[in-house]
Amino acid sequence: MCEKAFAYSFFDQSAPAEMHKTKLSMVFNTEEGSIVFGTMGTLITEAVQKVARNPSLHDFISSLYHGSYKAPVVNTIDDQPVIDTFLIERIISHNCFGCPPTSLVAHVTPGPPKRAYSSGLWPLCAILNHSCLPTARRAFIGDLQVVRATRALPANTELVWAYHEVSEDPAQTRRALANWGFMCNCGLCTEAARTPEKARRRRELLRTDLRACVIVKDPDAIDVPKAERLVDRKSTRLNSSHRLYL
Repeated sequence: MCEKAFAYSFFDQSAPAEMHKTKLSMVFNTEEGSIVFGTMGTLITEAVQKVARNPSLHDFISSLYHGSYKAPVVNTIDDQPVIDTFLIERIISHNCFGCPPTSLVAHVTPGPPKRAYSSGLWPLCAILNHSCLPTARRAFIGDLQVVRATRALPANTELVWAYHEVSEDPAQTRRALANWGFMCNCGLCTEAARTPEKARRRRELLRTDLRACVIVKDPDAIDVPKAERLVDRKSTRLNSSHRLYL
């Protein structure tokens, strides 16, 4: 699936530092006590202006998840839709995506991923539910989002993806999903909740070693035998844990 952004705010991280102050902003939500730093302020403006220019989009955008916020009962005045900027802010807070200019650069760049300040609202993509065991992945090319299945899927399989970086730490998962107000009960989270902390730490160390082994600037420099040994050790630990709880 490919979808162009309904609204998109681009930030050039390679631009001179003095330009950053004019592009980035802080959005304060006093009701929820949250502060978001980045291009979200510009994105809210883009979305409001687009709905104002094309009122037929109002009902569709307003139907996106917006948490506990209660929209006003009055929807139109003088046959024109009421554009609730607080509602738009809540919708974007729960549904927007931070994104690199292109996912290719992010995938081939060694080291931990850099914070993506560009952001956008893709309404169809935002409908996908969360799971730490995703059946779909997303990639970005400017304001185009591309959704691909992670593997061959049977007909009528739901497409789901992770809303955050997947972790085996239940506390970290709870914090990451707090913005959406639900707990994940996928197989990974169920297993993590009953796995001793010591075992989770050993898995995390293996995962860190594996990342360091395969995420390198020169693909020819990957130590394939070492990576295979780490994968085997990880698989052995997971299988042992699975048998323990059968």
